[in-house]
Amino acid sequence: MKFIIVATLVGGFISVMVAINGQLQSLTNPMISLLFIYLSGYITSFIGNPFIKPYKKLEKKPPLIYNLSGVLGLGIVYLNNIVFLKGGVVLALTGMLAGQTLVATILSPHRKNALFGMLFIVVGSLIIALSAHINIVWIMVAWTCGAALMFQIYMNTKVGEYYGQNKMLQRLYLSGLIGISSIIGITNSELFHINNIKPILYQVPFYLLIGGGVIGVLINAGQTMLMRMMKPVQMILSINLGQLLLGVVIDFYIRSSLSFIHLVGIALVIIGLIVDTITGKKVDSLT
Repeated sequence: MKFIIVATLVGGFISVMVAINGQLQSLTNPMISLLFIYLSGYITSFIGNPFIKPYKKLEKKPPLIYNLSGVLGLGIVYLNNIVFLKGGVVLALTGMLAGQTLVATILSPHRKNALFGMLFIVVGSLIIALSAHINIVWIMVAWTCGAALMFQIYMNTKVGEYYGQNKMLQRLYLSGLIGISSIIGITNSELFHINNIKPILYQVPFYLLIGGGVIGVLINAGQTMLMRMMKPVQMILSINLGQLLLGVVIDFYIRSSLSFIHLVGIALVIIGLIVDTITGKKVDSLT
């Protein structure tokens, strides 16, 4: 039971991270917010964590491009921040879930029986998006972020299996940090000037500057621990429920309103998660 609670809290942290990253982007600009997110994450990844134990499973090094998953992450975080600003935490999270579920169902022939659960998640995310009165383009963006996240998770897993989780996190955030620094240097190097950085350090709350990166590392550490302590089905369901539940609270706090249609969409997504998880469990037992 205690690990279910921990997994739910990890899911809640994901909602908090999405909100912090979005708020940081709204107070600064997309490039500077990504710079602070990846810088704080890179520094935090060196602190280490008692839950992360180095290990090696793969004898063959993963392709070099897998070490650049942080660059892919730049696009995911940037677009997800925009979706958050357009429609809130729940919209960003449910869109991501829909994209992940779609990719998992397409790529795995054994998951075709999970179409019923996927349908609930997709319809629920659409209802949430429509209740937020946003352009359908941003719904597609949220789904694309979820699909891209699936590929990033795969890349990170292969790097972690060879180098260990700590080094995987370091490579993840370093590649993202180099990527965003290069983009700023090429497109608008004046952003690096102390006169542009100093007002941000004074005016933006410190927890927003470091929160996204620090929480991101903690989430990875928590997920690594839970993978050893829980059944995958329990972990996935608990984390996703934690995301949605705290996401609802954050959206209500920020926007001071929550429509009935919005709640219907959330309920459909939760039903879809449960159905998808149970179906996935049955598929795993047959393969």
